[in-house]
Amino acid sequence: MTKKQNQIVARHSASNLYYLHQCYDNPSWAKECAYERCKNKCAQASGYDFKIIGYNCMMFSVGFYYVKDGKKMFHYETNHNALDFIVE
Repeated sequence: MTKKQNQIVARHSASNLYYLHQCYDNPSWAKECAYERCKNKCAQASGYDFKIIGYNCMMFSVGFYYVKDGKKMFHYETNHNALDFIVE
């Protein structure tokens, strides 16, 4: 894994945020829709350990693990990017 990927996985491991309402008192409709899309991606990939990795007033990022072709993978998503990589 690259240094950035290691940092992402470390932030995921340190996070205890599982629900949007843990980050925002009154999340916008757009945030709720984005959160549900991410949860659906996790479910479609038979993913596990879905967490919110980071957030601010404008956006949030999520990550989860899944298995593809016998390899443990990590999916990281922000409002602008999505990244999948093998976890060693």
